[in-house]
Parts: sequence; structure tokens; C-alpha cells
Amino acid sequence: MEKGRNVTWDYARGIAILMIVLYHLYGYSNRGSGSIPVSICHTVQIPIFMYVSGVLSVSSFERYELGRLLYNRAIRLCLPFISFMLIWMIINPTGFVTRVLDEFKGGYWFVLVLFEITLIAGLAKYIAEKTKTNRLLTILLAFVVMTFYECFIPRDNVVNRLFSINLVWHYFPFFILGFYHSNLRKYLQLKLSAFYFLGFAAAQYYFYMTGNSIALPFCNLLSLLFLMSLFLNNIRPMESLFSYLGIYSLQIYLIHYLLLSLVIPYLPIVENRWLEFFYFMALTFAVIMIAVAISKFLMRSKLLAKFLFGIMKSSH
Repeated sequence: MEKGRNVTWDYARGIAILMIVLYHLYGYSNRGSGSIPVSICHTVQIPIFMYVSGVLSVSSFERYELGRLLYNRAIRLCLPFISFMLIWMIINPTGFVTRVLDEFKGGYWFVLVLFEITLIAGLAKYIAEKTKTNRLLTILLAFVVMTFYECFIPRDNVVNRLFSINLVWHYFPFFILGFYHSNLRKYLQLKLSAFYFLGFAAAQYYFYMTGNSIALPFCNLLSLLFLMSLFLNNIRPMESLFSYLGIYSLQIYLIHYLLLSLVIPYLPIVENRWLEFFYFMALTFAVIMIAVAISKFLMRSKLLAKFLFGIMKSSH
């Protein structure tokens, strides 16, 4: 583990990336229908990433002016997004336009949306400083504007799909919760974890049984509070493994789509759901470890580290 890293945040990202790969393995193999693991992963995974991203963004927001902040995030997020979208254009040129105009971007929406959320939060900070207004107030105002947009502008239009605006709106609050983690910390006590779990279980059951999206934000929030109340109070099973995976979570996220496209056509069908789950878990870990190995090999090159993973290596 690198010095100065917070194990909690690496661990949280390690858990989240496991859920993401498992979720996509089920989905791309068309085995996700009616699956409890898929339903749980769907509601839990991204809020963790957004929350941790918010937490880790605080120092950058305080240290840099808006222009420098966005430049750094463009290198970290937009370069990998563009690079992997171009890789897919080479692999499947006929489907490239469809991928670009789809709000999920073939799966790579997360890095684009995270950049857009950083942009909005950064603009809110800039406006607050210029107008001497409370920063949280300008952030809430930005969210209100997005909410009005979501309510009154049809979701299925080119602008929404091109910039994944619905996803920005949906996950923006989780980034902001992470950004104000220091204020939220008192609500993440271990004694509250049972309350969060029961609430999550009820919302998750309703979502699983009905598919009603109104339950999704409650699943997102309560699962996030439950897991963070555990992680922050040193309940972190297999800490070394998941903390290690958390360090490479972005690289795993970017590479695993390519690996799944190679694996999925050859997967045997397992009729028993329990056996299938353990089989998919083993395969998930295999895909993750291969992705880590590939990324570590590619990152030997400073140029590839920058353009593929947004990593700026020091010359020293």
C-alpha cells in the first residue's frame, strides 16, 4: 500500500469494482433477469464510487483554481474516456455513432459523468466565491436547475444522450455527500448501521419485486450509508485484497469491458442459480486480476499511462 493512502476509500472502491464487473458479467451474458445479486449490485455500486470521488476531490477543490482543476480532471477522466471510445471505434466502427449517442456510452459513461459533475461543482464553487455566497447553496441551486431540466425536458433527446444528463443528475447528490463527508461523519456510526441495513433491505425488496425506479434512490442512499458505516468503523473483511483492487479500480473499470467481450461468447450456461453465482464470482475475480496485470504492464509506458488511464508520471 502506498504511503498516505486512506485504506477505507481504496477498500470501498475495491468492493464497488467487484460489484461492477459481476453485474456486467451477468448482464452481458443475458443471465441477469430475476437475479438477486444483479439487483443488489445495480443499486449499490456507483454511489460508492461517486461518494469516494467526492471525498477525494475536496483537497483538489481547495488547492486549485477552476481552470487548473478542470485541466487535471480532463487528463484524469476525459483522456481515458476518449482513448477507450476510440479503441471501440477501431473494434466496431459501424456501431461507434450509436455508442457515442447512447447515454451509457457502451459502459464508459461513468468517467464522462464524473468529469461533468466535477465541472458543475467547480462552477458552483467559483460562483460562490465571486458572489460571496455559501458554496453549499450554489451547489443545491445547481441541483435544483438540473431537476427542473429533468422534469420538463424529455429524456430521449440528442443532448441528454450525448452528455448523459440523466446520469449526471442521478449521481450528483452522492458526489456532494462525499464532498461534505466531514459533516456527514457523525451519521456514519456503527450503531446506525442496522437501521440503514433494514431500510436498504426494505427498499431493495420493493425494487426487486416491482422494478419501480422510485425505490432506486433509497436503495442507493441507504446502501451507501450502511456500507460506509461499516468501512469507516474498521469492518473491512479481506482488507488487503480489496484495498489493492481499489488502487486499480479505474484501470479495471476501463479494461474489463474489453475482457468481457472476449469471454462472454464462450461461457457455458449453468442452470443452477447458486452454482452460477459462485462460477461468476470466480470468473469476476479472474477478469479483475487480468485487468490489473494488463494495466500494470501498459503503465510502464508514460505515454500509455497518460492516455489510457489519465496518470501523469513524474520524470523523477
